[in-house]
This record gives sequence, structure tokens and C-alpha cells, in this order.
Amino acid sequence: MVRSKAPSKKPAARGVDFKKYKRKLGRKLPPPKNTTNTEIKSKAIILPEQSIASDKAGLALSKKGQSLKELLQQTSHHNVKVRRDALIGVREILLKDPTELRDHKLAIIEKLRERINDDDKVVRETLYQLFRTIILPGCKEDNHGAHISLAMTYIFNAMTHLVLDVRLMAFKFFDLVIQNFPSSFSSYAEKVLENYMDILKKIHFHTDDKSKLKTALAGLLRCLSLLPSNKNGTDSSEQLTSETLVLHAFKEVVPNDSTEHDKIGGKLSDLLQLLVTCFSGLISVVHSERVLDAHTFDCMLCILQSIDLVVQNYVHRVHKYQKGLQSPMSSATMASMQDQDFPPPLLDKLFAIFPIRPMDYLSEKEDQRYFILNTIISQIYFTFRQWICPSLGLPDEFLEFVVDVLPKVRGVKLSNNKTLNEKHLVPLVPFIPSLIATIDSYQKHALLQAFTTAFKNSYADSSMKMACLKALEEMLASEEEILYSVSSDLETHDYQKIWIDETGLLLKLFGNGHPSKLHLDICFSILDVYIFIPQELLCFLVRLGQIGLRNNDLVKEYERLQDEFQIFFCVCTDKGAAFDFNWLLTSGSPIYISGERCYGPFVQLPEDCQFISICCLSYFDTLKGDLLSSLALCCLSDSLKPPVLTHIVEVVQSSYRAGRVDIADYFSFCITLLSQFKVTTEELSTTVETEAVCSSARTFRYITGLILTSLLQMGDQSLLLQMSESFVLDILSQNLPLENACAMMRVLVALDSKPSKLSEETIVKLGDIVLSYMLNIALLFPDHGKEQEGRSSCTGRYYLVPCFHLFDRSLVLMKHLLNKMGSFVVEPCKLAFLIGTNLTQDYPRKIKAVVCFFSMLSMDSKMQRILPSCKAEIDNILRELLLTQSSEMVNMNIEQCHKVENAVISFKNMIGEISIAAK
Repeated sequence: MVRSKAPSKKPAARGVDFKKYKRKLGRKLPPPKNTTNTEIKSKAIILPEQSIASDKAGLALSKKGQSLKELLQQTSHHNVKVRRDALIGVREILLKDPTELRDHKLAIIEKLRERINDDDKVVRETLYQLFRTIILPGCKEDNHGAHISLAMTYIFNAMTHLVLDVRLMAFKFFDLVIQNFPSSFSSYAEKVLENYMDILKKIHFHTDDKSKLKTALAGLLRCLSLLPSNKNGTDSSEQLTSETLVLHAFKEVVPNDSTEHDKIGGKLSDLLQLLVTCFSGLISVVHSERVLDAHTFDCMLCILQSIDLVVQNYVHRVHKYQKGLQSPMSSATMASMQDQDFPPPLLDKLFAIFPIRPMDYLSEKEDQRYFILNTIISQIYFTFRQWICPSLGLPDEFLEFVVDVLPKVRGVKLSNNKTLNEKHLVPLVPFIPSLIATIDSYQKHALLQAFTTAFKNSYADSSMKMACLKALEEMLASEEEILYSVSSDLETHDYQKIWIDETGLLLKLFGNGHPSKLHLDICFSILDVYIFIPQELLCFLVRLGQIGLRNNDLVKEYERLQDEFQIFFCVCTDKGAAFDFNWLLTSGSPIYISGERCYGPFVQLPEDCQFISICCLSYFDTLKGDLLSSLALCCLSDSLKPPVLTHIVEVVQSSYRAGRVDIADYFSFCITLLSQFKVTTEELSTTVETEAVCSSARTFRYITGLILTSLLQMGDQSLLLQMSESFVLDILSQNLPLENACAMMRVLVALDSKPSKLSEETIVKLGDIVLSYMLNIALLFPDHGKEQEGRSSCTGRYYLVPCFHLFDRSLVLMKHLLNKMGSFVVEPCKLAFLIGTNLTQDYPRKIKAVVCFFSMLSMDSKMQRILPSCKAEIDNILRELLLTQSSEMVNMNIEQCHKVENAVISFKNMIGEISIAAK
């Protein structure tokens, strides 16, 4: 048995005063526990300026309470976030208080321009938006030279930056500058073009990032658009300013060969070569990728548009040089200039790839893109051929392209949306005349057919329609007879007929913007849209009429436009209305106008367009009666201004003198105007008239003078009087307004002579008419005899003069009138203008009217010589007055009796004066 181990005995632990640590060699001893820590720690506080020390009272502050000065200082801070916030704060202050920009404009631009080449993209974009929306628009009112020069230094510095994004942003800043100040481009053109060319020289840049290329090309396109050019297709030789002719007329004008223009010309040639190279590179990329995406298309479009602007600028420089020479440039000089600035092989690379064709089947959108690119290349080629190198041949590809695309223009969109946008074809239209002049007969008819189809299919108010009108004018007016390659070209005649028919349809279709309901329902019910007639159409019609004077084929076609012009001016819409302009040669019945008048678009046109429209009338070989009827109705419109009305009358008169208006139609036109024209004179008896009334009366009286002068030149007046006296009397018997009745009386006076040739029947009818007419004047001007020098007296005498002339020529008429006047006093009145009024039984007013009437006669010198011969008739009037006074005295009150007594006394005195004057 094993004995157990006895437990070990350890010594008991004793207390330890200090614990002893074993230290390793090389270790630093820790500090004692009772050591005091004397280390001091601190943090830096960024305070740009002590707020306590700055007085911001009255200053504009941002949302964070910072002033403009503080924010401008922070735009140069090394921290990107601080720079961003500073620009945002500047924007807040300038929007809140625009006076800050006005007062510190130079300081703001001088400080912010440093951020144009900032390394941070957000800072550059924020600065760009600040300049675009606030700073540059606010500088337009001031002299911008100093502002632009401050910014341009940093913009050009950024254009040469190593970072590509900074360079592109610099071009955007320059684009922004010329958008607001286009005139500043000429000062920096050469340097800017150099920087653009430096961008384009980087071939890898063309294909790596299309969006960046598009940004650069968009800015370049805007710069080139500011260069002078013949973009509108007008001949620069016709644009020689009067300044050159007047200010330098005393010395020879020589070309201005300035170094600046020469340098720009050279830069443009280099730029053109780079653009063609860039375009060829993009074409290669498209062919390799077999797709024309949107970014690539935009870049190619900008390049072609830039090439077109460079070509147009070269054409402008050539024309300007020719104007400086004041003589045609020789072919040798032209060739030398071309070889120096614009060598022919420069664009051969571009023309060689036309037409651009896709490698695979295309979508509709891609097909549209290829069409647009080919259209611009065609435009460049035609410009180059017409203005720069006329000897250049016309490849079949370009002609076939034009013949193929022009007929595809549509005036109404189809449901499948496959129509080509006509705005891209408009630039090709001005080249049609020159193309037709240089191609053979077969190709010419194909091109004319395509052009005619485009003209018919385009919208009525589109730029394509206006461009076609201008091309038509050039072809028809050409002295080289570009339409006629052989005599009796029947197909060309057919095209001319179609063109003029289409022009007449345009004239019929165009209406005013706010037609009346009658206008809608009757005249132009086939229309859904109303638009204003463009001035180009009216100018073409005038030019067409001028051309027809030397082209017999056009005269016949132009004559057919009279029906369209009739609706264009005015028509009468009432089915029961009679408006016969042949009354004089047929039944002799008077002219009659009734029913609603449907005024055409003419009355709503601007005044200058109205004058152009009237000019078209001068070129009709014969003005038909229907067209004159329409003109007469149009002249009666209240909205027609006096100069326009006068011009219509003058044109009709000149046409009559030229033998292009029938005498019956012309006389009827004149009588219609005199009898139907409305003069707004409600109260002629008032001494003060409104300006409108005065203007209306003056216009009518002036027109009346023109017509009367013309009637005196119509030939045998006695024959004309014999034919028209019954007609004029019938019109006068229709109770015309006073102004119109006066005009018709003046017509009788103009056609009659002394002694009068009026028949006895006419004199009897005229007696009643003249009595009504003069009594009407007496009622409107009762104080005629009292205010000899007043306005009322002058106006009243104007109406009396025609009657005095008739009395002077016919004593029989005078006696007949006085006998009628005597019976008027006692008998019930049967005069038309008094029927239905109280004057028929108002004896005091009748007596007063008779006395006033006799007073008018006695005050005229001619009548004073005639009245003694009518003593018996005058005594009869006095007897009737006395009889009426005695018989009706019981029915009158005291005031009426007093008035009648005074009137009779006045009449006796006038008889006594006449008797004394006769002795």
C-alpha cells in the first residue's frame, strides 16, 4: 500500500513596500505617476475677415451673409468647394441687386475671368452659366470693348491649355461672347481660327469623342456665320453702297487689299482643307461601323455647313474685289486669285464622295440624315460651279440628285411620315435657272418637271414656295432666254401655263387672318387656314406683268389672272343684286349695288402691299368690267386709306388713257364711285367738324376732282352728255347724300356747256331735283347769309356752285325752279327728301327755307345778273308768301308769327336790292 504524499509547506507571504520592475535594456523609462503634463494643443481657425471689424450695413449680401467683395476674394481660394460656393454667392447677389453689376462691372469681370481655365469642371460650368445669364447680358448697354478685352486674354490662354476639356470650355466662352457681341469677332478672327485649326489637326480626336468634336464645330460654325457672305444668293454687284459712290466720287476707287483680310483669307483656305480632311475621316468611320449615329451626323453636318460658309465668304470677297475695280474681272485675274486663295483641287476630295451612300439597309431616320448631307454637298458644288469655277462641268450625279429629290416635296404630310423636309431643299432652288441655262434640252425638261412639281406641292406660305417664285422670276425675266433652247418650245409653254395657274391659285387661297363669316362661307369656303399674303407673291405678279410686255406668250396667261384678282379685291354676294357695268350700251338702266359686299384680302393688307397689288393692274392688256366692278366695290370700303384709294383711281385712269379700259366700263366705274362713296358727315351744319369727317370729305372731293378732270378728256362731251344725262338724273333722283349729290351735279356741269344742251325733259326733271337739293342745303346751313366769312358759309357755297353754273347756262331751268318754289310754299310737299318729316306742314320752317334759298341766290354775282330776268317768278313767290302768312296766321303762336313776318320782310328787302342792282 502506497503512502500518500505529504502537502508542501510554503513560507507565508510578507508585506512589500515597493514593487520592483525588471527593465529591459534599451527601453525608455515611463514618467513618474506624479509628473505634471505641460503639453499644449491647438487648432487653426480660418477667418478671412473678422466680422466684428467689417461694417456690412447697406451692402448686398448672399444667403450666407457674405458681401460681393468677400465672395470675389474667395473665387481664388485653393479649396474647390469654396470656389464653387463663392460663384453661387456672386450669382445670388447679382440677381438680388442688379445695381451691383452696374456699379462694379469691370471689377467683377476682372476677378471672375481667372476661373475660365479652372481645373474643376463644375467651377468652369458655374462660371459659364453666370456669364451667360447675368454678366454678359448686363454689359450690352455699355461700351463693351473694355469688358470683352478683359475676358479675351484668359479665353485665349485657356484655348492653349493642356487639358482638352479646358480648351473646349474656352471655345464655349468665346462662342458666348460673340453671341452677345457679334461685332467683336472681327478683332479676334485670325487668332480664333488658328486655335480651331489646332483642334482639328488632332486626328485621333475626330473619332474618340464625337460630343467634344461637336462642341468645337458648333462654335466654329457660329464664328464662320459672322463672316460676310452672299448667303442669300443675291448679286453683290448690285449692292454697291452709295457711300462709295458719293464720298469717293472725286478719286479712283481701288481695291482694299488690307493685310488683315489677306490673312483671314489664307486662314480660311487652310481651315477648309482641314474640314474636308475631318469629314473624310468621319465618312471612313461611318463606313467601317456601318451606321450613322446622331453624334456623327451632327459633326458631319456642322463640317459641311462650315465649308459652305467658307465658300460663300470667298464668293463675297471676289465680288467685293470686282466692285473695287469698278470693271469686270478678267478671266486671268480670276484664275490667279482662285489659285492663290481657293485652288480647284481643294474640294475635289469632297465632291468625289458624292453621293454618300449607306453600306447596309437604313432606317427612315438614317435615310433622312444621308439626304441632308447630300443636299448640302450639292449646294456647295453648285455655289462653287456658279460663282468660283464656271468652267467646271456638271456631273450627272448632282443633276440626277436634284431631279430626284425636288418632286418629293409635299405640301401636306402623309400618314407614314415619309415626306422630305422641304427646308433642306430650299437652298438648291436658286441654282435652277443657271442649271437650266447650261444643260441640254432633254435634261432641261426633266429639271423643269421636277421644279414644277416642287412648286405645286410645297406649302402655300413656305420658304420653298417663295424661293420657287424668285427662281421663276429669274427664268422668265432672263434676257438670255434660258427657257427657250429652240423656237416654239411647246413643253416650256405648258410649264409657263402651270406656273401662272399656280400663282393665280395662290392669290385666291391667301386670305386675311380674321375674315368675316361671310368671307368664310362664300368666298373662301374651301380653306381651312388663313394666312397673310406674302409680299414676295405680289412682287412676283408685278414682275410677271412687266415680263409679259415683251413676251406675247405670257400676256395671254397673265390676262387669265383677272378672275383671281376680282375675288382678291371684292365681290357682291347677294344673289338678287344687280351690278351691270354695260348699262350704257344695253338698256340704259342705272347702276345698282345692293347685297352684302365680301371684301377680299386686299383691304386687310399692309399699305405697301396694297400699292404693289394695285401696280399689277397696270399690266393687264384689257381691264374687264367684272374686275372694275370689284375695284369699285373695294373703293367703297371704310377701311381703305386715302392714298390707296387715290392710287386705284389713278391706275384705272391711266389704263383708260392707254386704251385698256372700255369707255362704258370706265364711265360706270367713275359714276359708281361718286354716287356710292360714303362721307361720314352727320352734321354738316356744325361749325366744328371732327378730323375723321374732314379727312373723309377731303378725300372724296379730291377723287371727284380727278374724275371730273378725266371726264373732260374723254372726247366729245356733248355726245357723252346725250348718252348719260338720263342715267345721271336717275341716280340724282335716288335721294343721295348731300356730298354724293353735289358730285353728280358737278358731273352734269362738266359735261354740259353754255348755253345748256340739256333737253326740255331733262330740265323739267332737274328742276325738282335741284329744288330738293338746294332746300336741303338751306335747312343744313340756315345761317348762310349771316356768316359770310364763317366755315358754314364756305361749306354751303361749295354745294351751291354746281347749281349756279346750271342756272347761268339755262334761264329756263332758273324760271322753272322759281315757279316750283312758289308752289312749294302753299302746296303739300312732294319732295323726296321731305316726305315723312314734319316740314310738309311746318309753314314757318318752309318759309324760312325759301327765304334762305333766295338769299343764297342773291349773294352770288352771277345770279344777281340773272334774277332780274325772273321778276315775274319772284313776284309770284312773294304773293304766295303773303297769302300763306295771312291764311295760316291763326294757326301759329306769337313766336312763329314773328319769325314768318321777319322772313317776309327779309325777302322784300332782297327783292328791292335786286331791283336797284338791275337799274
